[in-house]
Amino acid sequence: MPPLLELKSARPLVSGAYRDVFQHPGDDRLLVKVIKPIFAERDAQRANWFDKWRGLGAYKSLLREIEKYIVLRGRGQHDLPFIQHFAGMVETDLGLGMVVHKVRGRNGGLAPTLAEIVRIRGLDADVIARIEALRDDVIRHHVVFGDVSANNIVEAADAGHGHRLVIIDGLNDHLWLPINSMSRTFYRVYCDRRFARMMQTLRQIDRTRGATEAAEALPAGGK
Repeated sequence: MPPLLELKSARPLVSGAYRDVFQHPGDDRLLVKVIKPIFAERDAQRANWFDKWRGLGAYKSLLREIEKYIVLRGRGQHDLPFIQHFAGMVETDLGLGMVVHKVRGRNGGLAPTLAEIVRIRGLDADVIARIEALRDDVIRHHVVFGDVSANNIVEAADAGHGHRLVIIDGLNDHLWLPINSMSRTFYRVYCDRRFARMMQTLRQIDRTRGATEAAEALPAGGK
């Protein structure tokens, strides 16, 4: 039996709402995503009788994501430039982990999120155009994401594809009836709403940024 990948002693590179993301200790090009223990335990307890019978427990959402990767591979879409590429599964000391390719930014580190980009550079016409192009690509290729947010889209920079936006999480149809996977028309409406909601968030970030810059530009005493 292969040894468990040791992650407990490491600090996550990213700590999301549901999962932690670690550097793969054996390969700088890879990351390992694991469900946070508190949610793994909660989901195992909340699983319905059918999922418990199937032995899924806390890994139901993980299985759905893997299934989507397999569907993309069957279509020949697994290497699309706007998705994070899947590299396999691994047993870790924090539970089952998903291995993905690291998406790097301009400085070679982890690619910055859209939220980070707008906080630093603002929401300009170029960023808006690239977000709209990403939405159109997602709809055209019918790659179903259950979640689209300013924190799970990053700006990648590499020799293979240049600067591009990549969705790094949420590859899943969260609906009980997977109508987004079944219908391109419904998915277009769903995508339009999700991206519109994200744009509202980015505009709020941009307004906050602008107000902060204006306040910092005031002379001492606000006069």
